[in-house]
Amino acid sequence: MFGVPWGLRPDGRRPRLVDTPGESHAWLAGCGAGAVDPQLVVRAIRREAADVFDERAVIHCAALDVTPPPISLIDARTRWGSCTPAHAGRPASIRLSWRLALAPFAVADYVVAHECAHLREANHGPRFWAHVHALVGDEKRHRAWLRANGADLHAILPKG
Repeated sequence: MFGVPWGLRPDGRRPRLVDTPGESHAWLAGCGAGAVDPQLVVRAIRREAADVFDERAVIHCAALDVTPPPISLIDARTRWGSCTPAHAGRPASIRLSWRLALAPFAVADYVVAHECAHLREANHGPRFWAHVHALVGDEKRHRAWLRANGADLHAILPKG
């Protein structure tokens, strides 16, 4: 997850991430009983992703001097995230693909920063990109990674 390999250990219990010191990777335990249940894997990844995305949004929003909105997870095929800035009494919101948790951390963090920057600039103009650059540095490599590898993230696990 987030560029770190995780093994799968079905044990019939509730899915949970287990970091085992001294081993080459961590484990997702409880992802089935005898056989791996893909839906349990997706649920565990979504839980972990939600926590990480919330933490990163708080950091990026603080840097932008905006209030962090609620983050919801989606499984869209055509975009990695979207932002609805606050407008006419409606609160702001950000939606992110849970599949970003399957990408390297820096790539997922770029998408979080990108959507948070829309809270300041609801466009893709120069000021918007200046905000993104201030948050994550050169975004071109992250965008290139998503173009080159994004389809693979949709092939890993079923929609869930």
